[in-house]
Amino acid sequence: MFLGDLTTGLLLGLSSGVYCLGSCTLVMVPHLASDPGWGFAAGLRKMVEFSAGRLATYFVAGVLVFWVGPTVLSSRGARVLIGAAIVALAVLVLLQGVVRSFPAVPCCARPGETAWLRKYPFLAGMFSAAQLCPPLLLCLTQAASAEGLVRAIASTSGFFLGTAAVSLPLAVACAGAKWPGVRATAAVASLFCGLWFAAVGAAMIVA
Repeated sequence: MFLGDLTTGLLLGLSSGVYCLGSCTLVMVPHLASDPGWGFAAGLRKMVEFSAGRLATYFVAGVLVFWVGPTVLSSRGARVLIGAAIVALAVLVLLQGVVRSFPAVPCCARPGETAWLRKYPFLAGMFSAAQLCPPLLLCLTQAASAEGLVRAIASTSGFFLGTAAVSLPLAVACAGAKWPGVRATAAVASLFCGLWFAAVGAAMIVA
C-alpha cells in the first residue's frame, strides 16, 4: 500500500537521524555559521534548499533501483559513481571554505562570485545524499521490490521526510555567525571537512 511504503520510508529516515545529522552538520553548519548577515529565516531557507537537493537524489535513486533492481547498489560502477559524487561534494565544501577563509585574496574570492557556487545548499544536498547509510540502503531495496513506481517513489519520499525532520533544525547555526570567532572556526572547518570528504570519495573510487 502507498501509505505503508511512505510510513516505512519515514521510519527508516528517522532511524538514520544520528548518521544524517552528523553528515549534514559537516556540510551545512560551517556554511550557515560563516555569514553574520544570515538570520534564522535565511538559515531555514538554506536548509530547505539542502533538503530539496537530497530529495532530488533520493527520487532519482528510487526510480533507478526500481528499474534495474537492488544488485546495482553493490556493483563496481555504483561505487565509482557514489565516490565521484562525494568527491564533488568535497570540492564544493572546499571552495566554500576557501572563499570564506581568504576573502581578501582575489583568486580565492572569485569562486564565490560564480552562479553555481551560490547554489551551494541545493548542490550540497544532492551530493551528500549519495552517501549510502544502512537505512537508505534498506529504503532503496524496498523501492526496488515495490509493486509499482508510485510505491517506490513513496518509499524514498518518506525517507526524505524523516531525514528532513532531523536536519532542518540545523538552521539555528546561523545564530553563531554573530561572533567573529565562530565565523573563523566555521571557515576553517569547511576546509577540513572538504578534505575529509575528498578522502572518503577517493577511497571509494580506487577500492
